[in-house]
Amino acid sequence: MQAFNFEVVYDTYRKCVHKGGQKTVEWYSKPVAFKAFEHLVDLELVKKTEGNRRNTPRSFQQVRLMMEPAQVQEVLQKYPQLPTHVKGWLIT
Repeated sequence: MQAFNFEVVYDTYRKCVHKGGQKTVEWYSKPVAFKAFEHLVDLELVKKTEGNRRNTPRSFQQVRLMMEPAQVQEVLQKYPQLPTHVKGWLIT
């Protein structure tokens, strides 16, 4: 899986929320979303990649998802009520 950072995730989230000019999921402010993202790092569901520089802002530091594709599929099966665009995002 490709490396990503909070800024990319938040931008994708913003686009999903406002898809087609309508709110499709609940909106959270950037500071609230960043705190949740940091919690995922603390839980080691996402892990910082090597090569992040010390002076890189935390929201731009690269991370990788630590779940295996089979684990993602298990989550998708457990929560069938997830919106289609969220499922699509998890699969890619």
